[in-house]
Amino acid sequence: MSGDFNLVKEGDITHYGMALNNCQARACWSSISGDLSERRAEVDAFNMANRWRKRGVALTPVKFGISFTATFLNQAGALIHIYRDGTVL
Repeated sequence: MSGDFNLVKEGDITHYGMALNNCQARACWSSISGDLSERRAEVDAFNMANRWRKRGVALTPVKFGISFTATFLNQAGALIHIYRDGTVL
């Protein structure tokens, strides 16, 4: 996946007025999407060989800005599950 795509970039201003400094969205996207076409081909081959069991692959960039006016509330956590079969939730 190359070329210009719809992701935030360094210096952009969010809809609630926050300037994006040290924005890593494009670098993260590039590092995870590099071999997507190869993975898509593997999924297609698997699906052709399996009548009932199907697989898919998808990447969805999401940026969630926490915009509380009380800055001490601007914190969050994330829980990521990585399963043995490679599934990530």
